Amino acid sequence: MVLKTELCRFSGQKIYPGRGIRFIRSDSQVFLFANSKCKRYFHNKLKPSKLTWTAMYRKQHKKDIAQEAVKKRRRATKKPYSRAIVGATLEVIQKKRSEKPEVRDAAREAALREIKERIKKTKDEKKAKKAEVVSKQKTQSKGGNAPKEWVIDQVNPGRHLIPCPNSLDPSKDCKFFVWVNEDSGMHLYESKINELHRENMELFNENMNLSKKNMDSAEGVNEA
Repeated sequence: MVLKTELCRFSGQKIYPGRGIRFIRSDSQVFLFANSKCKRYFHNKLKPSKLTWTAMYRKQHKKDIAQEAVKKRRRATKKPYSRAIVGATLEVIQKKRSEKPEVRDAAREAALREIKERIKKTKDEKKAKKAEVVSKQKTQSKGGNAPKEWVIDQVNPGRHLIPCPNSLDPSKDCKFFVWVNEDSGMHLYESKINELHRENMELFNENMNLSKKNMDSAEGVNEA
């Protein structure tokens, strides 16, 4: 049976269970003394290093105290050894280690070349797709894929002329078209006679002036 022993705070002697005097200071610090003599000297503030019978004095003056030899713990040195890992057997690993630097550099360069070619291929594919999309957009803006009822304006090729159901004066062969500007996305209404956009504007203005005069005259009659 092993008994738990404690040390006296003044003399350094061993104190067995059930022995000694325990003192608790106001700061909750606990002191254990071997006997009343040690307790009295402690309260009188005597230094244990000045008394010849204390463990501190004997230790300072190297008096027949057998120093316990501290055994150094030796680390269990593990010998390095090679073993297989996931995806590579031991033979493959040893072969890689025994490779010459020239062979290793050549393999690295080949791998880098393959990666660069793959990246270049993907970039070329993206560029080709982008060019195809741009060409489609250009053909659409030029009227390549426009519906049959669309007519490309001869004066402004960027416009697409679409027939409008409302006409100002069908007897004069005046047809209205809606033109779409692909660049700005604006929808405007203009007239067109015999495929000439600019000539039609004069007739359109004349018709508008006539209609305005008729409306003014009608208003004058109503007022009268």
